[in-house]
Amino acid sequence: MKKLYYLSSAVVAILAFAGHAMDRELDDQRATSALATAVVDPGVVQEESQQSFTSSVYSSEGEQGTCLEILSIQAEQGDLGAQLDLGMKYTKGEGVAQDYAQAAKWFRKAAEQGNSRAQCNLGICYESGQGVDQDYAQAAGWYRKAAEQGNKEAQNNLGFCYEKGRGVPQDMRQAVVWYHKAAEQGHAGAQFNLGVCYECGRGVAQDYVQMIEWYSKAAEQGNAEAQNNLGACYMQEWNISEKTEWTVAADFVKGVEWIEKAAKQGYAEAQCNLGLCYVKGQGVDQDYHKAVHWYQKAAEQGHADAQWGLEILLANGHLGNPQDYGVSA
Repeated sequence: MKKLYYLSSAVVAILAFAGHAMDRELDDQRATSALATAVVDPGVVQEESQQSFTSSVYSSEGEQGTCLEILSIQAEQGDLGAQLDLGMKYTKGEGVAQDYAQAAKWFRKAAEQGNSRAQCNLGICYESGQGVDQDYAQAAGWYRKAAEQGNKEAQNNLGFCYEKGRGVPQDMRQAVVWYHKAAEQGHAGAQFNLGVCYECGRGVAQDYVQMIEWYSKAAEQGNAEAQNNLGACYMQEWNISEKTEWTVAADFVKGVEWIEKAAKQGYAEAQCNLGLCYVKGQGVDQDYHKAVHWYQKAAEQGHADAQWGLEILLANGHLGNPQDYGVSA
């Protein structure tokens, strides 16, 4: 669940067509998992719970209602797992009317008992203003409680708070500290965020070896932004021998492989880049039909560079009538 996207400078380096380089500002906002758009699903209830109904299978509405009644009773009696489950049911509208205020109420009860998942979820409620008044200071406070217990989702989100100055003083060094903690636990979003920090030299010394290492870790877990940025890295040679005695040669084939993985996940930036690869014949055989296919997918998501690339291709007589692709003549 990604909220924000970052365009790697490596991507900018390859965004050129017909001798015209497309200038664009770098968006310094990092992707962050489960911020504002959705509450973290706790999945398996933690050990404090005596019983979980999250994965129960109900044979009838009556049986479901009975189980919800039991769950509510357990939650009222202070059962931490039941409180967490009930919060999720109100969040998703499972067996009950969706009610973010009720969700926040039950997350708070579990959070006050020290449950890190509930603390993180309550932080997200405050971050997004779902069920409570939006309050970045409260969000950061609850993220910190969960992060200090080792909750990787909260660590990543707290890092984002420090990066953007939400509820805490803006501090990129602290952002990197928390991204690093989450990344080391295998959080793909944090690994991507850390890769961006090393690429840009924000909060850490610029280090392309570390950049590629963290992008690779996130990409291997299926993170589309990391796959796109890693692919873009392979589209050029990184001359970094002065600091590390290590150079990464360009590998167009590998670059396209990673960009394609991201494009197939629906990531517009990667779809645009893949279209460009087909236009230029980098890492793939030149193929204008496939270029148009990927440009169009990105353009349908409102990607300006893809819309421009598609228009240029069609205006130059490739593949027929521009109106067939939603492009004005």
